[in-house]
Amino acid sequence: MATETITRTFTSETQHKNLGESLPTEGPRRRFKSVPFGADRMGSSRPTEGQICTSIVNAFRRRLQGNRQPPDDDDDDRDDGPLGGGGPPNQEPNGNMQDHVPIPPALEIRAMGSLPRIFDGDRTKAEAFLTECLRYLMLNHDVPGLKSPIRQVALALTLIKGEKVDLWVKNMIDAIRRLHPVQHNVPAVWNEFKKAFRQKFVDSTGELCARNQLDKLKFKYPEIDGHIAEFEDLIVKANYNLASQEAINLFLKGFSHSRNLLNKVFTLPVPKTYEAMKKRMVAIVKSMQLVNSITQNVPDFRPFRRNNQPSFPQGNQQTQGFAP
Repeated sequence: MATETITRTFTSETQHKNLGESLPTEGPRRRFKSVPFGADRMGSSRPTEGQICTSIVNAFRRRLQGNRQPPDDDDDDRDDGPLGGGGPPNQEPNGNMQDHVPIPPALEIRAMGSLPRIFDGDRTKAEAFLTECLRYLMLNHDVPGLKSPIRQVALALTLIKGEKVDLWVKNMIDAIRRLHPVQHNVPAVWNEFKKAFRQKFVDSTGELCARNQLDKLKFKYPEIDGHIAEFEDLIVKANYNLASQEAINLFLKGFSHSRNLLNKVFTLPVPKTYEAMKKRMVAIVKSMQLVNSITQNVPDFRPFRRNNQPSFPQGNQQTQGFAP
């Protein structure tokens, strides 16, 4: 009975296209649209199963991308980006961040590069030997065996050979063997070795020799780059501060024979630091080179005779054309 009653009810509803027309109303008659079965009272259709799944997937993607805002199913106009998440659709990660990502250390690293050259006691090569040792140890800092300061000293001692250094090497080996392999294996061991090596082999008169060379250093046109490189090397050996006024005076002293060049350097605004003065000096020399190259390639017309007649070759006389 209940089934037949429900069937009659739906049948009677389908027979009337619009039930609102039969209802009494005041004023003008109003027309109501029929509401289909399964529709919402607000006039929007209920979401289908596919729309629900799509909404859940989009909300999950937004959460993975760090969007902490709660998902809004009614916000259909928002651009969810290439993966359905929040943010602009074409937003790309900052490429500069890749430069700050640490590189994981490699495993099973072997020693690379060539060993430093043998040091035989030549004082002029003592600092170069220490620099080569530091460069080799820096290249192989991930090698497990070379992380030990005691082994670093032992490696350096194996590269010091000769009659002038054998006794000193023997004394250093005896001192290293008295150290505890664990408790005394600290960076101070390498630092003390460098200090002892410099005191024994580095030329104590090197600083004085470098200062004498600075006083005699003169600029030879147009080798400005080589002159500056030699000057800066001597400044370091002479233990001068490159930014000091004393170093600037020594730099200008090297151009004392080029008065015209110095006059151009001190044109307004006058440079006050070494770097500014060096840049101006390089620019002036380069401009002088350019002017000289242009003037040398420009032809020079020979003057005519006094009677305004050109000179012609006579006999075996060679012709005189354009001269640089």
